[in-house]
Amino acid sequence: MGKISKTTTKSRKNIIRKKHSKRKTQSKKSGGAPSTPVTDYSNQDLTNNNFSGMNLEGVNFSGAKLSGANFSGANLTGANLKFTIMYRSLLKGANLTDVNLSRADLAGTDLADANLSGANLTGARLDGINLAGATLTNVDLEGANLEGSNLAGVNLSDLDLESLNMQRVNLQDAELNKVNLTGANLTGANLKFANIQHSLLIGSNFTGANLEGAILTGADLEGANLEGANLTNADLEGASLTGATLTGATLTGAEMDDGQVSLTMLDSPPSTLREQLLQRKSVKLTEYAENPFKNGILSSYNVILLEDVNYCEYIKNKNNLLIFFGKQVAVIERDTLTPFIESFTVNPDNIVYRCKEVDGAFLPRDSNIISGPALNMTAIGLNGPIVPLEYLDEVVKGDHQIFMIEPTDNVKEMPIASLGTRLGGSVVSANHCQANVNKQMCTISYIENSTLLEACKTSGAKTGGKKKRTTRKKKIQKRKGTTKQKI
Repeated sequence: MGKISKTTTKSRKNIIRKKHSKRKTQSKKSGGAPSTPVTDYSNQDLTNNNFSGMNLEGVNFSGAKLSGANFSGANLTGANLKFTIMYRSLLKGANLTDVNLSRADLAGTDLADANLSGANLTGARLDGINLAGATLTNVDLEGANLEGSNLAGVNLSDLDLESLNMQRVNLQDAELNKVNLTGANLTGANLKFANIQHSLLIGSNFTGANLEGAILTGADLEGANLEGANLTNADLEGASLTGATLTGATLTGAEMDDGQVSLTMLDSPPSTLREQLLQRKSVKLTEYAENPFKNGILSSYNVILLEDVNYCEYIKNKNNLLIFFGKQVAVIERDTLTPFIESFTVNPDNIVYRCKEVDGAFLPRDSNIISGPALNMTAIGLNGPIVPLEYLDEVVKGDHQIFMIEPTDNVKEMPIASLGTRLGGSVVSANHCQANVNKQMCTISYIENSTLLEACKTSGAKTGGKKKRTTRKKKIQKRKGTTKQKI
């Protein structure tokens, strides 16, 4: 056997190195997967798997568990995703042309900018999904559930959406020309500036919907329910409103044909969705069983007034209230508290509802709300408690001045939804059942003034107020002077 030259050995080593390098590169590109593509993933558990950017054309995923999976930018043309569970999966920018998603669970999924042309979504669960910027040409949505989904700016023209559940759907700026929405439920939906020309809306439910600036020219609204809907500046010229219900609807600035709406329709009593969501029962406050002043603490520092408030002096004014929660106390005037709970003056972000469970829906579902309206007491400086409005109604209209907030149970963390999000407002930095927060549902009871006044007599408490604030200022100034001397 002849000798192998050093040059030949080096050459072979270089070839081997190149092969290894090529294999590593291929492995990285495919996520370490085999080079032979898998075409059948049916009924497999692929939860949280990463398929982003992959070519999955025609692949069979039927019945697979794909919750949390990432398909961003993937090519799924003609893929079979029937009966899949894709809860909160990521499909941003994915190509889903002609895909079969019938009976699939896509709740909370992000499909922004995805191409769903010709896709089969019959009977699919699509509640809370994000379809902003998606292409939905010729998509089949028969029997699908779109409650609380985001379709802002999406073109749905010529689609058949008959009898679909589209409660609280965001369709702002959407194109809905010649759409069949017969019998669809759009309660609380946001259709601001939507283009709904020449569409079939026969018997549809638009209760409390926002149709501000919407173009409804030539639309057929026969028998539609527009109770409490906002039609400010909407264009209704040529639209048919035969048998439509407009009780409490706002038609300020709306363009309408002469005689299109009778005066009897406009003179009906108001019944807006906001008013409905703020309805509460009446309650009677009970007396707090203990004496919170037996520890001798009869004053506290008010961060708003920047002074110590002496309770004994403070309650001499009948408009002044003391609201306790543990070691916290809200020092607030009755007139100041009132706008926080009155239906026409409340801040929608301060009014909250307890949710049954954490839910990834784009907007809170009515079926997940388990309480009436309550004030997030952070609004008046008390961290933690949520108090139902019916209790605070009694606080502002009653004669008592001192109150104690008590938790109704031991649950200190729960998901909540704000009134704003239930009305279809922005969910950015707003509560919409999306996560647990450190809050407690509470009730409120009263404490007789005599309980405090008795403690004031026993302790011989002196007036606090501005005198104490002046003392604090002097101390601060003294510290500043000392600091300057040291410098």
